[in-house]
Amino acid sequence: MPLEDFAPKNVVVQPDPGPTLSHCITADQLMISPNGLKYVGEIFTETGVGATCTNKNTPTRYPLFNRHGAAEHTETLTNNGSRSVFSVVTRSGLVIKATASQKLLTIDEAGWWVWKKLSDISPGHHLTVNRSYGSGIGVVADLSYDDLYFVGVTLADGHLGWNRILLCNDDPVVQSAIVNYGTALIGKEPRIYARPGKTNSLGYYFNSKVNVERLYELLGWKRCNAAGKVLGPVLRRLNRDGIRAVLQGYFDCECSIDGSVIEVSSASKKLLSEVKVALLVHFGIVSILKEKCVPKYPEKEYWRLTLYGAEAESFLSNVGFRSEIRKKACDGLRGRKRNPNLDSIPNVGGLVTAVCNSSEVDRALYRKVRDYMDRNTGDRTPFAKLTYQRLAEILAESWAESLALERLREIYVADYYYDEVISVSAMPAEPTFDFTMPLTNSYVLNGVVSRGATNR
Repeated sequence: MPLEDFAPKNVVVQPDPGPTLSHCITADQLMISPNGLKYVGEIFTETGVGATCTNKNTPTRYPLFNRHGAAEHTETLTNNGSRSVFSVVTRSGLVIKATASQKLLTIDEAGWWVWKKLSDISPGHHLTVNRSYGSGIGVVADLSYDDLYFVGVTLADGHLGWNRILLCNDDPVVQSAIVNYGTALIGKEPRIYARPGKTNSLGYYFNSKVNVERLYELLGWKRCNAAGKVLGPVLRRLNRDGIRAVLQGYFDCECSIDGSVIEVSSASKKLLSEVKVALLVHFGIVSILKEKCVPKYPEKEYWRLTLYGAEAESFLSNVGFRSEIRKKACDGLRGRKRNPNLDSIPNVGGLVTAVCNSSEVDRALYRKVRDYMDRNTGDRTPFAKLTYQRLAEILAESWAESLALERLREIYVADYYYDEVISVSAMPAEPTFDFTMPLTNSYVLNGVVSRGATNR
């Protein structure tokens, strides 16, 4: 069921009871589940509760991942009626939509994890993003990995029409996949045409309304333009190996590589948002989603998803390319360090200072940590950002045991990514929902650790 179907029809919207009475989220938020990446509205529909604009609590067991990256079953699914919501946007491009009372896990000024109501979150705060789930997300694909590779190619380059699918490409590996895997999956050979003025580029036309509709039904897709593309429910429920094959096809066909950067572009923000979350939860890869200016089409919206430095290298190691052209372009990506602007830990200067002050420290060790300690005057922000790599080196030194040292170890083991909030804005009222998580009272929302409903 498309998300627009979750909106209430012929329902009298109740007056918003205010932010203090309930915390809840919207239907279009991605949840992380052993069943794959599921929108809130999908879960309520699949379980029979219904993604409706009502007020009710329904005892329901459904597996979701909690803040620790472990699967936990819900106790209750809650329909919270129509309420005013807010949109929180982070520096990496994650978007959270929830009511003002919804609590998100942040790291406070002293380096401690603290639940904050959305109404208390403002630009400059950092949300905790869980990127450690092992291999427990998703299910084994019904399609072969070669089929899924072709699906990724189609998602990137395909014109998804009523009566045909059209693909154009000049990469020999991609061209072979279109002819061989595409023919097998669609059940019809493509007509192939040379593209005037395009060296080695060929156009592949799969002309069959019946066959094309069968593929759309198989994948949960619909005929759409480029801005309407999405992964779809079938691809979102894939496990790590299955989504890897899809991403290989998508990036082989769509990405550009420049030095230590891998980037894909699309007219569909929703598609890139889903790819972003898939990279994060399946492979621990942090990517940056931003709007892209295309001077040739100033009236249209375009988006880009970028992997920098070590995140791009992690993509090579964990996802990779099939295209020899792409592989050759990646020589500059090997051996990259994690980008401190992406993978630093905020607000821990006081902890590093406390660890240093509670130990016998020689000059060499002091020099090693001083840039990560709080400054004594004015702005106390440390001179340098503390990355996980540098924290590992600090923790390997000999220190006196202290609460601060224990806290730094806890932060290192958790391996959260801390995503800075760049905007919080009010949105119109819409149907809202929540999940009761009886063990940890937490779930993961678009990658961000969020608090669930309390037992009622």
